[in-house]
Amino acid sequence: MLQDANLTNEMQIIINRYEKIKQKKKITYFDIHEFEEIISHYIENNNLKSGYEVLKIATRQHPDSLILQQKEAQLLIESGYFIKAIQILKQIISLEPSNFEVILLVGVAYGKLGNIKNSLKYFEQALTEFVDDENRIFILYNISLTYINIGRYDIAAKFLKKAYFIDKYDFEVIFDLAFCLERIDEIEESCQLYERYVTSDPFSKLAWYNLGVVYNKLNLYKKSIQAYDYSIALDEKFASPLLNKADVLSLCGSNLISSTNISRVY
Repeated sequence: MLQDANLTNEMQIIINRYEKIKQKKKITYFDIHEFEEIISHYIENNNLKSGYEVLKIATRQHPDSLILQQKEAQLLIESGYFIKAIQILKQIISLEPSNFEVILLVGVAYGKLGNIKNSLKYFEQALTEFVDDENRIFILYNISLTYINIGRYDIAAKFLKKAYFIDKYDFEVIFDLAFCLERIDEIEESCQLYERYVTSDPFSKLAWYNLGVVYNKLNLYKKSIQAYDYSIALDEKFASPLLNKADVLSLCGSNLISSTNISRVY
């Protein structure tokens, strides 16, 4: 049985147990939380088919579980069935109005539908359920991912700035905020954040590459080439900094350097 380095020993045992039983085509009992973790595992690994298979077995054993209804909604969101997912989630909210995880999922579904007004409504409602900073950062960060995925970097940046205000040393937040700010042309602030990031993680080829893009937009061409060089040194097969460095070098002499033809990677 393959081992997943991201799983705890306990969860690995549960996953292995389920998969062995599945191979033997036997039905055995798992409690609701075990089923929840198994389905989450398959969602995180983008194995939705297996997630639905587990859900089917779990629902037979626990037909009235709201937790399993929530997992069904998650599977539907990942499969693109946003409206059906929202219907299920709203039914759960009618029974558990303070369930922030469910409220967040409604926001995600509306966001993926492009309904910004309703997504913001539910995200703000979810945030009111929390007061401790650690959980707020987690929620704010995950909210931002919804908007990054639909190209609304302006909204994502607003949530990331809130997370950054709470903890200026959360470098996952710093990286994504720098990316969003570059996308909405707040270049100088993006540059400052990328510089902070590479100070903390000098071995991030993507951070050095993105910093090179930002330097180029600021007309700091020597720094741009240096940043691309760092990215290339970390991965000689990383094509994007090689191409962008070539663009800068070929155009620099004619003073016609333009950042408009510089590709980005995220």
